[in-house]
Amino acid sequence: VRFRFFVAFTFDAGSARHLVETAGHGGEQIRPDVWPSPRTFAEARQHGWKLNVAVVDSGANLVAFQRMDGAQLASVQIAEHKARAAAAFRRETKVYEDAVQLKQNHYVLSIDGVIAARGGIPLIEAGKLIGAIGCSGGAGSQDEIACKAGVAAINAIK
Repeated sequence: VRFRFFVAFTFDAGSARHLVETAGHGGEQIRPDVWPSPRTFAEARQHGWKLNVAVVDSGANLVAFQRMDGAQLASVQIAEHKARAAAAFRRETKVYEDAVQLKQNHYVLSIDGVIAARGGIPLIEAGKLIGAIGCSGGAGSQDEIACKAGVAAINAIK
C-alpha cells in the first residue's frame, strides 16, 4: 500500500521526553516521532479500510495529513474537520453524533465547527490537550477504531 504524505512540522531535535514540544511560533505541537498515524494506518490495513488521517495541534491547526491510496477524496476535508472539532471542543466527535442520533438534540448541528460523526479524538498528555486526530473514509465506527489505535500508540509511549 502506498501513501501520500504531507507533513508541516517544525521541531528541535533535542526535545524533551514529553509528547509535545515548543514550536517556533511559541505554541506546542506533537513531536513527529510520536504522532499517531503509523498505528492508525496499520489498523486500517489490517481490516482493508482506505482512510484519510489528519492530525492537528492544540490550536486545531493541521500539522500532518496522510491519505491511503483509494481513500475517498471527499474524506480529506472530513478527516480534517473531525480532528479540528475534537481539538477545538476537547472531546470525541462521537459525543455530537450521540447527541443528534440518540438524544435528538438537533440544535448541536447549528454550533459552528461541530461535526456529528465518529472519528475525531483529542490527544491528551498529562491532562493537557496536545492535539487531535481525525479519520475518514470508512464507516463512522471504522474511522473511530482506527483513530483509537493511533491514540493507544501515543498512550503506550507515556
